[in-house]
This record gives sequence, structure tokens and C-alpha cells, in this order.
Amino acid sequence: MNLAESIRNDLLKFEGFKQVVEGEEDVICTMDHNGNELKIHVHDGEYILKVNGEELNEREMSDAEKKKREDIVMGMKKNKKDLQARYGDDWESVMYATATKRAMEDKDENR
Repeated sequence: MNLAESIRNDLLKFEGFKQVVEGEEDVICTMDHNGNELKIHVHDGEYILKVNGEELNEREMSDAEKKKREDIVMGMKKNKKDLQARYGDDWESVMYATATKRAMEDKDENR
């Protein structure tokens, strides 16, 4: 199983996600709390994220952002027990996702 198939299978476990077929692509779709439609198109082992029909392209993190992310992670690790209590086995993934978002937000705000 490749990454795209694994993502598809994992998402289908969550309430509100459903699988539809559009052409030759498997599409996983849901609505967020603001009424935005999220679709994940899976085709030939690749996936594309679309919100309200618009493709999302994530930009690469700069070296400075990676350094900042690590600084944020080090700060968050001070609250490791709290993160583990809140997020269970997913605590580390949540910590890195949060740190990545925070590190990238600062650069995006300065553009």
C-alpha cells in the first residue's frame, strides 16, 4: 500500500468523510465546520488536496523555519506529559504539526 492509499484508508475511518469516484480518481470528501468542501483526489499513488475546488499547494519550509520549528518543539517538549494526556499516542505528531504551523505562520504574515 502506498502513502496515498494509506491516507485514504485512514481518513475513511473518521466520521464525516466519505468516498466517491470522479472519473478514474478516488475522491475522499468532507465538509469542515465553516461549510468548506475538502476533497482529496487519489490517483496513481499521488494525492491532491482541494478546498472548494481550489488546489492547495504547500510550500517548502525554509532553513530558518525548520530551525524555528525545532525551537518550538523543544519548548513544547517541556509539556510532554500534558500533550500525552491530551492526545494519547498521537502527541508527537500533534506537537510537530503545531510547531510546523507556528513556524510557517510567522513567515506567511511577513509576506
